[in-house]
Amino acid sequence: MGVSTFRIAQGFDGVNGSTFGSGGFQEGDSFFDEIRYASPVPGELSYNWDIWTPDEDTFLKPETFTFLTADISVAATDPTDDTNVGDFIISFTEDVAGVDINDFTLFRNNIDITSQLTSGMLTQMDLRTFRLNIDSILGAEGDGEYELRLVNNNTISDAKYIDPFSPISGNTPSNYLMFGDVERFTIDTYAPTVEIENVSPDPRSAAVGELIVNFSEDVTGVDLSDFVLTRDGVNVTGVVGGNLSSTPATLTQVTGSQFVLDLSKVTSLSGTYTLSINTAASSSIIDSAGNALTATGSETWVNDTLSPTGSFQSVSDGDVDSVDFTFQEAVTGVDVSDFELYRNGTLVTGGVLSVDGSPGDLNYTVNLDSALTGLNGVYTLVFLSGESEVTDASGNTAASSTDAKWNNGTDFTAPTAGIQDVSPDGSALDAGTTDIEVLINFSEPVTGLFDDDGSVPVSFYTNFELIFDDGSGPQTIDIPVGSLTGSGSFYTLNLSSLIPTYGDGLYTLNLLGNTGTIEDLAGNVFKAGATDTWRIGDPVLGASIEDIPPTILTNAGQVSISFDDGINPVNVSGVTVNDFRLMLNGQAIDLVAAGVTLTPGVGPASSYSLDLTYVTQVAGTYELTLVAAGSGITGGGNPLLANVSHSWVNSSTIDLTGGTPVFSDGVDTTAGDGIVGDGTSGTETLRAAIQEANALLGSNVIELAAGTYFLGIGGIDEDQSATGDLDIRDNLTIRGQGVGVTIIDGAELDRIFQIFAGVTLNLENLTIQNGKLTGSDDGAGIRNSGTTTLTNVEVTGNVAEDSAGGINNTGLIVIVDSTISNNTAGGGGGGLRNTGTMQISRSTISGNTTARDGGALFNAGIGTVTVSNSTFSGNSSDRSGGA
Repeated sequence: MGVSTFRIAQGFDGVNGSTFGSGGFQEGDSFFDEIRYASPVPGELSYNWDIWTPDEDTFLKPETFTFLTADISVAATDPTDDTNVGDFIISFTEDVAGVDINDFTLFRNNIDITSQLTSGMLTQMDLRTFRLNIDSILGAEGDGEYELRLVNNNTISDAKYIDPFSPISGNTPSNYLMFGDVERFTIDTYAPTVEIENVSPDPRSAAVGELIVNFSEDVTGVDLSDFVLTRDGVNVTGVVGGNLSSTPATLTQVTGSQFVLDLSKVTSLSGTYTLSINTAASSSIIDSAGNALTATGSETWVNDTLSPTGSFQSVSDGDVDSVDFTFQEAVTGVDVSDFELYRNGTLVTGGVLSVDGSPGDLNYTVNLDSALTGLNGVYTLVFLSGESEVTDASGNTAASSTDAKWNNGTDFTAPTAGIQDVSPDGSALDAGTTDIEVLINFSEPVTGLFDDDGSVPVSFYTNFELIFDDGSGPQTIDIPVGSLTGSGSFYTLNLSSLIPTYGDGLYTLNLLGNTGTIEDLAGNVFKAGATDTWRIGDPVLGASIEDIPPTILTNAGQVSISFDDGINPVNVSGVTVNDFRLMLNGQAIDLVAAGVTLTPGVGPASSYSLDLTYVTQVAGTYELTLVAAGSGITGGGNPLLANVSHSWVNSSTIDLTGGTPVFSDGVDTTAGDGIVGDGTSGTETLRAAIQEANALLGSNVIELAAGTYFLGIGGIDEDQSATGDLDIRDNLTIRGQGVGVTIIDGAELDRIFQIFAGVTLNLENLTIQNGKLTGSDDGAGIRNSGTTTLTNVEVTGNVAEDSAGGINNTGLIVIVDSTISNNTAGGGGGGLRNTGTMQISRSTISGNTTARDGGALFNAGIGTVTVSNSTFSGNSSDRSGGA
C-alpha cells in the first residue's frame, strides 16, 4: 500500500526492559493513549524486543495535512480560430487513483454537452498526469464559449495514503481531491464584419461631421489607411487608390469594436460621396482570435450645398393667364406667396391666383388673373426667393431667378405733365393781384383729373395741392370742385376765387403724381407730378438752415445756410459767425472761441457753410439760430428781418422702434455718417445699425422693436458685419422688448453674434435663435472674445457641427436672468463652451445636447465658471458630462 515505516507504541508500566520480555511492549498498549502523558517517553530511546498481540491501535496509520489539487491546461491560444485545440493536460499535485472520464464535465455556451465525452478520450501519462483530447467534439459543435471542468466528487484520491489496516478497514482512501479545476476557452472561426453608420440626413447640405464605424467584435489594427473616400467616383486625395491617412480626417477609437471617423474637413464640397473599408487595404484588421476582416463595408451619401434654381419658361406678348416655372432639381414648399406680378412697375394685388404642382416636383405652373393681365402694360412676374420656403431635398433654400416679362398692348409709357409758370420770369406779381389762372398741359390725353366721377361726392380736388406762406409759415389751401376746366391733354385751374382770401404771399401749386386716378387712354398711370411757385407782392429776404434730421448719431458737420426771396436765391452780404447762436441743452456755445468757421459758397454768395463738426460731438439737444436783429445781413436791397432756427438731437441711441420697423436684412450705405441704411424707409436694418455703431465714436445703444429680425445676407469669415454674422467691434448695448417678443433669428446662415477682444456688449430683453455653423467654427449663437453681459436673454435652437451650440466664450461673459436652451453641438459644449471666465446667476441651462462632452457646459483649459442660483436640467451628452 506504499507504507514502508511504522511505529510501535511502548507502554508505561514501569518495566525498564532490562530482560527479555520486559521491554514494555504490552498487549493492549495504545500509542494514542500513551502520548498523553506529560513525562518523557523513554521507550522510543531504549527498548528490547517483546512479544505481544497487536490490535488496531498498535500501528499508527500515516496522517497528512497537504491538499490534493489539480490543474487543466492546453497549449492553444484563447480565443482560437481552430477547433483542433489539441490535448488538455490534467496535472495533479500527488500520485492519484480513481481518475476516469466521469470526473469531467463539458459545457458549450452554458449548455451541458458532457454526454459526448467518452473514456477513449482520456489517457494516463504517469501516476499524476492525464491527457484529454476532445477535438472530435469541438469539430462537431463548432464556435462557442467552452468550459471543461474536473469535478471534485470524492472519487479521486492520493494514491500514497491508503488505510494501512487493509483489509481490516476496507482499504479506504484517506486524502481525496480537495479542489478541481476549470479551463474556459473560446473558439471563434468567423471573420469580423464592419458596418458604417448611415449618414443622416441624406441628401444633406453640409459636410459630414463624425461618422461611427462599428465592427461585429473587438478588433485591432484599424487606422486611417484602411478607409477610402471618393466624391463622384474620384478619390478625394486625387490619387488613385489613395486613403484617408493623407487627409485632415481623424479617427478615434471609442471601444474595442467602435471607432469615430471625423470627415468634417474632407466632405464640404457638393457631390456623391462613398466611404469604404476593404480587405485589400485592411489586412491588418483582426479580431482577438486572429481572424482577419474579409468582408467590405461602405456608405454612400449626397452632399448638396447648392441652392435650387428655378427659371420661368418663355412667355409671349399678349394676354397671359399662366406661366411655367421649372427648377433644376426636385423641391418642396412652392406656393402662391412665392410669386408677385407687376404691371408697369406697380404691384398687381391679387394678380397671382394659384400654383399647380406637388411637393417634390420639378415643374410648376403659376396661374394669373386674366382679368388683370388683360390690361395694357408691361408685366413682370417675380419669384420671391428670399421670402419663400422652397427647399431641395438637402434643405438648401431656393436661389433667385430671372423674372418673366411680357407686354400686353403697345403703349406702356406713363403720361407726364407741366404747369405753365404763373410768373414766367420768376419775378413777383404786383401786390394785390387776384386774377390767377394756371394752365396744365399733359403729354397725352388723360382721364381722372377731375377726381369727381359722381360715385362719391367730393368738395375739393385731391389731385391738387395749393400751399400759401405769407411769412408766418406754410398752410395748405383746399381747391374747391368747379375750379378746373378742360379735357384731353389741356386743363385750366382758376384760383381767382381763392387769392383774395389769402392776399399777398408765396404760393406753390402741386399736381400730385401716383394718386391712382389719372391715367392715359392705355391705362398707364400718371406718376411724375408737377409744380409751380409764384409770389404776389414785394419779395422778403429770408434764410433757411439745412434740414438736419431730428435725431442724428454723430456731429452735425458742415451745415448749409441759404438765402432767397421765397422763389429765387438772393446774394447777401454782412454774414459772420457772430450772427449765429448755438445752444446745447439750453446752454450757449461760444462759436468764435470754439474756432467755428463760416465759408461762403462758390460764386455770388447766396449760401454759406457753417462748420459745426467739433462743437456738436457731445450727445444732447442742439438749436442753431441765425439771429436777424443787429446782424447787418442784407440782400436784394432788403435786410434780413426774421430769425431762422433749426433743432436736432445728437443721440448715442439708435432707435429702430419708430415708424415701420425693418425686420429684413441689409447693409449700411456709409458707415459712420450717422445715418442707418441710407436714411429712407426700409433700409434701417439691424445689420446697418450695428455697422453704423461700429464706426461711430463712443458707446452706442440700439433699441429694437417687437418682432423677429432675420439675418439674410450669407457669407462666412467676414468681420465687418457686411455678410453672415453680426460682428461687434465697438462698445454697444442692444435692447429688445422682451424674451420671445424681440427675436434675432440667424436663419441658419451663420452664427449670430461675434464679439471681438477689447469690446463690451450688453444684450438685454431678447431671444437669439437659429444660428448655425458648419465645419470647425464654434459658437453658433454667440462667440465672445470680449466682455459680454446677457440680461433677460434666451439663446435657443442654435446648432454647431463643432463645439458650442449656444455660446463659445474665450473672454468674460456674464449671464443673468437668462435661458440657454435646446442648443446642439457635435463637439464639446451643447449649450456653453468656456475657456475664459464665465459667470452664471439666476439662469436656466436646459435641453442642450452634444455628441461629445458637456451637454450643458464644457469648461476647457484654464477656463473658470461660477454658477449661482441657477438650474441645469434635461441636458445630455453622448460621452461625459451630460449636465
